[in-house]
Amino acid sequence: MNLTDYIQLYPCCKIVKGKDKDAIYDLQREDYYLIPHSLTRILEESSDIPWQQLKKRYKDEGNTLQSYLDLLLNKELAILGAKIDGFKELDTSFNTYSEITNAILDFNESTSYNLSDIIKELDGLRCEFIELRYYSPIAPQKLEDTLLKFDHSSFRGVEILVPYDPCYEIEYIIKLSTKFPRLRKITFHGSPDDIESIMLHEEICIIYTSELITDESHCGVVNQWYMLPKTELYIESQSYNTCLNRKLGIDKNGIIKNCPSFGNGYGKAGKVPLREIVNDKTFRKVWTIRKDDIEGCKDCELRHMCQDCRAYTTDRNNPYSKPKKCHYIQKQ
Repeated sequence: MNLTDYIQLYPCCKIVKGKDKDAIYDLQREDYYLIPHSLTRILEESSDIPWQQLKKRYKDEGNTLQSYLDLLLNKELAILGAKIDGFKELDTSFNTYSEITNAILDFNESTSYNLSDIIKELDGLRCEFIELRYYSPIAPQKLEDTLLKFDHSSFRGVEILVPYDPCYEIEYIIKLSTKFPRLRKITFHGSPDDIESIMLHEEICIIYTSELITDESHCGVVNQWYMLPKTELYIESQSYNTCLNRKLGIDKNGIIKNCPSFGNGYGKAGKVPLREIVNDKTFRKVWTIRKDDIEGCKDCELRHMCQDCRAYTTDRNNPYSKPKKCHYIQKQ
């Protein structure tokens, strides 16, 4: 170790400060590490002070300082060596060609809007991902007919939520994903307790949950297990709400909303063109509710890897109030 060696975080490793602790996001490996404020302070100083000088400054905390260094080097979060000025900083400007990036469509036994027409409208808005949520049973053949509607679209991924039915065997689901490669995830709710699980098979995620999901009110739960430090999410969260930005929802009654869980709507699917609603300034207003401005979230070190829910808040009259269903914040 030379006297002029500096400790430098890699550009893909970002520090996010919280109230009680901080976090280093390793965006390249999609992992993160909770760290004390003291390590953040040392890393901020290390950009101008060689490591050996830092050791002298914190000579009474030598063991702690060494443990910090071991963490940074062993996890390959930082490099120790001659100062590098050529590291290119991460560009945090958010750009997308899509007018709507994702949509959630809800269905029950009385839903009557025309899915084929909605798919065409969303395709015209260059929507990339869609989630279809069924609160009442759907037969396998009808599900296949539904997936077939996406075959000549530009959608990149389709997720399905359906009530558990023993006829949906694993072998059938795998064949279904081969036949319809856009199918990325399928969740069976109301499953028996003994088969509750999450399975990954090549490009599809298969989830069995014992929770019986009967309507949109089951949405909005936020906890540590749903958080992932992805580069796209981190960048988007700097300027936009990572749940509602460029999202469109249609509830089980056919009402067009920012999200099916929202109370206010903008008209009925099939009666009002989706493009007309998407261009409405009121519809777009929630897109820019950033985590850095939300009560509770702005003090959370995981805020830039989280998709919090603005439909369920502690104060329904304040769009910047704390998320009502965030288990992580509640534990703080």
